[in-house]
Amino acid sequence: MDVIDKAKELGEMLAGSKQYLRFKDAEIAKLNDEEAQKLLKKYNEKRRQAAMILKRNRLNAEEISAVKQELQREFEILNQNPVIREYIDAKKEFEQLVQSINSVITFYIDGGEKGCASSKCGTCGGCS
Repeated sequence: MDVIDKAKELGEMLAGSKQYLRFKDAEIAKLNDEEAQKLLKKYNEKRRQAAMILKRNRLNAEEISAVKQELQREFEILNQNPVIREYIDAKKEFEQLVQSINSVITFYIDGGEKGCASSKCGTCGGCS
C-alpha cells in the first residue's frame, strides 16, 4: 500500500469517527435551528460593525476596549444557546483529533526527536 492509499484510509476513518459524526450532527442541528441562526446572524453583524468601526476610526484604547467588550457580550449570548454550544464543543473535539493525528505524523516524519519532550508525553500520541 502506498502513502496515498494510507491517506485515503485515514480520511475514511476520520469520516467515520465519533468526533466527526458528532461534529456533523451538531452542524446540521445548528443550520436547522431558527434561534441559533438568528443569534449567529446578529453576532456576525456585530462583528462586521466592530471591524468597520475599528478600521474607519482612530480610537483610543478605552474606545477599542468598549468595542471588544460589546463583541464579547454578544459572543457570551451566542455561547449560551445549547445548539451553538454543542456545535462549538463538537468542532473543537474534532479539531483536537485532527491536531493529534498531525502531531503523530510529524513525530514519525521527524524521527521522534524534534520537538519531543518527555514533559509533554501523552499530548501528541507519538510515543505510544
